[in-house]
Amino acid sequence: MANNNADKINCRNVINLRDLSRYLREFNNGVHLSVEEMDKIYYKLMSANGHITKEEHVQNIRQTQANINKRICPRCGGELVFRNGKNGPFYGCSNYPKCKFTKNIR
Repeated sequence: MANNNADKINCRNVINLRDLSRYLREFNNGVHLSVEEMDKIYYKLMSANGHITKEEHVQNIRQTQANINKRICPRCGGELVFRNGKNGPFYGCSNYPKCKFTKNIR
């Protein structure tokens, strides 16, 4: 997240970059990585961290939201199509299963 502001949103799968190293060391899904492997992942992710201004970040969010409202998938550019799922209606990417983006309808 830009400006390490993940704590301001309600999403359990998003963490601040400053917390990434600790998260990788504490995460346990049954796969055991060496410290060297975790460091390699950490530095690869950190090197991909782009530096954008707050204004650019807000503009990107607004553009993404506009695309979603036009039913354009923000991940792959595919069409978002209406679907009925076991948890209710939602929009899903037409490129499923290659792209698994979904948006709940509230």
